[in-house]
Amino acid sequence: MFFIDPDTCTACDSCIDACPCDAIKIVDGHHTIDPDLCVECGACYDACEYGSIFEADLADLEAIPKKDV
Repeated sequence: MFFIDPDTCTACDSCIDACPCDAIKIVDGHHTIDPDLCVECGACYDACEYGSIFEADLADLEAIPKKDV
């Protein structure tokens, strides 16, 4: 599964333009990949000039706590 690192993403939209499935959306000001739409083709990964898109297994990622609203 592909993920976007919000700390290195420059919001250039190259990944959005490259995605054939329209799986990349802007949510709360951050580019996010919708796992239900993503077919893991890697087009976004190839399009990102900043190395902000990476592939990882969900089990390998640390849980990111949600902000208190």
